[in-house]
Amino acid sequence: MARNKEQPPVDPMQRAPMWSVGTDCDNCGAKVDQALQSRMDRPTCQFCKQPLPCTALPPPPPPMSGFDSMMGGLVNNAMNAAMAQQQQMANQWMTQLSQPGALAAMNDPFVHGRGTVREVKDLGSDTNEGHLFLVTLDVQTAGGNPYSATVSSAVPPDAQHKLVAGTQVAIRVLMSAREDVKVDWRSP
Repeated sequence: MARNKEQPPVDPMQRAPMWSVGTDCDNCGAKVDQALQSRMDRPTCQFCKQPLPCTALPPPPPPMSGFDSMMGGLVNNAMNAAMAQQQQMANQWMTQLSQPGALAAMNDPFVHGRGTVREVKDLGSDTNEGHLFLVTLDVQTAGGNPYSATVSSAVPPDAQHKLVAGTQVAIRVLMSAREDVKVDWRSP
């Protein structure tokens, strides 16, 4: 009859820690070998042989296979790169917003451009902003095709010298309604 050989005991230091153990024995005050006792089935003081107070640690996660760790690394790297890019974009956006007038420009529905005065007709009326004129302009905005627009505009007295055919003026155009052109008579 064959005899079963007894297996040698498992070296506790080959195990993951299972317990959180204090530095001193509550019974005799001796120093505790925390590295060893945290891996024992029943932590016990090596001097007085009394049980040591301890708290169970959560079990370690299962080891990853080579493929899982490689994929985890790829995904982690991709996530880190995406987060870094998003942080960079947020920093750029915040830098742009911190510039004077940036928030007002963001909320401005108008596109800025230039207009060339073609015709002027006096409407014979005054407002708080100036005298009313009907002005026909050749409108040009960045990236847009030139077109003609006729607008009624109050022209301040100090800008009436710009009401000459061929004069360039600063304009703003509401892009949702291209005929809604505003002339800034005081801008160069």
